[in-house]
Amino acid sequence: MRYYGELHLLQQLLPGCTQLRYLEVARYGEEVKQLLQQNATSLHTFICKTDPLFQSKREPVVIDKVWHLLKEIPTLRVLELESVIVSDYEGRMFGTVCQKLTRLSLVDSKLLERPKSERDLDSLRTLILDRSYVPNEDQLQLFQLCPVLEHLTWKSRTGSLQILNFLFFLNSGKFQRVTSLDISNSSKTTDHDFAKIISLLPGLINLNAANTLFGYEGTRAMIELKRDQIQELNFLDCPNITSMVAHTFLSSCPRLRKFAASSVSAVDVVRQHWVCLELQELDISIANMEQLPGPPFPRHKGIYDQLAALTKLVVLRLGDLGCASSSTSVGTPAPRNQQFMLDLKLDSGLGLLSTLNRLRELDVTNMYAVMEFGELQWVVRNWRRLERVIGSVHPNPPQRDLSNEFLRDQLPGLKTFSSRKEAWLSEV
Repeated sequence: MRYYGELHLLQQLLPGCTQLRYLEVARYGEEVKQLLQQNATSLHTFICKTDPLFQSKREPVVIDKVWHLLKEIPTLRVLELESVIVSDYEGRMFGTVCQKLTRLSLVDSKLLERPKSERDLDSLRTLILDRSYVPNEDQLQLFQLCPVLEHLTWKSRTGSLQILNFLFFLNSGKFQRVTSLDISNSSKTTDHDFAKIISLLPGLINLNAANTLFGYEGTRAMIELKRDQIQELNFLDCPNITSMVAHTFLSSCPRLRKFAASSVSAVDVVRQHWVCLELQELDISIANMEQLPGPPFPRHKGIYDQLAALTKLVVLRLGDLGCASSSTSVGTPAPRNQQFMLDLKLDSGLGLLSTLNRLRELDVTNMYAVMEFGELQWVVRNWRRLERVIGSVHPNPPQRDLSNEFLRDQLPGLKTFSSRKEAWLSEV
């Protein structure tokens, strides 16, 4: 059950809300307290976070009214809280609650009291500390209390992590089970630090290093040590991830399932085949289209051929780097010299992408797409599983609206969004 409305209205739903396994709310009050009590034998997941539509009005959760209730729910396995402070007083109960958890997420919070017992985090497989504060002296001990941890998200509010503590802990041979690491937005973690982390996590298959200094050293370590096992990489907004570096991953890592980077040069795309034929999600913008010679079809063909080989793609976020910096309207990047732009036209080779018949999401936010009726008909015939289109498929607003309406009529269940933010809000 997900409820972001006024708490007093929730009162009317209480009698029928028994045997809940999932509860997500934006505020804590007497109504939520009653829900926790009457679902104490069934609740598996409890989430209390800010309503995404009203983030400016968020109020801190008074957690001393929560822990004693959560302690009495033996079935609780997932706990996600936002804007909380775990202090000495709550620390005793906090540890008891954590003994049952497999997933703990603290967002925009302060963990001022670590669990007391060495067994409090024995079952924890996922730990998310997103913009949350943990005292430096407590960080090593917190890690030591997570012997079976597999997924770690560790984001500092300031972008500066105590990376030396983390490296010291990894050097001790711990965290051998960790397969997924998210330290995105860590602006002070150096490229050398990333290389060291990669070498000390033998089981690493997923890395989110978006908006960091990840660069040549990290790339070399990843290619030398993890090229045959890495499955997910996110390098969006990384200044040191050049086109050649992004292309190196795509042409060297056969088990990649998800890949995101800010851009790759059109020349690099057509120069060497990608080996990541298992790719399911791709987020990339094509740069320097003007460096490819010839008329549209032969110029685009090398790029479309590369994409057409990714037959398992489910999500495609495709852009033209020349369009990404400015906008004429929401979801419609401003045109430059359209002769050299990547587009979604049949005359340019769109038909080569008929192999992407598993596609469920198409994001053209960073493209100047001009899809006419012929292209829309082609989409309906070839991408029958499409569920979401994000961005504008036509620069003219009335034509865009008609195009979206046509796609929704022809593909039942399809949703169209003008921006990524709108699409994100539809999910939360």
